[in-house]
Amino acid sequence: MKNLTISPFLTLNGQAEEAIRYYQELFEAELLFKITNREMKAQMDPTLAYPENEADWVAHSVMTFAGQTWMIADIAIDTTMKEFQIGNHFSFCLEVEDRAAAESLYQRFLADSRTQVVEPLAANLFSDGYAIVKCPFGITFQIVSKARPAS
Repeated sequence: MKNLTISPFLTLNGQAEEAIRYYQELFEAELLFKITNREMKAQMDPTLAYPENEADWVAHSVMTFAGQTWMIADIAIDTTMKEFQIGNHFSFCLEVEDRAAAESLYQRFLADSRTQVVEPLAANLFSDGYAIVKCPFGITFQIVSKARPAS
């Protein structure tokens, strides 16, 4: 597929801030973006709910190094996940140019009846088309249109 960017997305259950610092030092990574739960609630979504002890957890971050983009957060992407454990803290983020490309990719996943929809394709705070699916082999993929939703 043309114009598709695939980025690892790590979910670290309270260790994202430490991991970001570690990868910045290890890989000389550049931090492009970071927002905590508290900041997201104040700046983007006043209805965002989280346990008070997770107020300063990283809701989302983006870093680059060696020509790669990594995304790191503390919060589980798969909301069906019952508990955090090594192995369920990783997903691929598939970034496409617009909603049409997101819809096309989403439908390609759904063509296999074994695909599980974790979150159906819909607009959200940061994208005009976002979905989470689990492929037949248990790998979680986030589909993200780079286009922002209309205000």
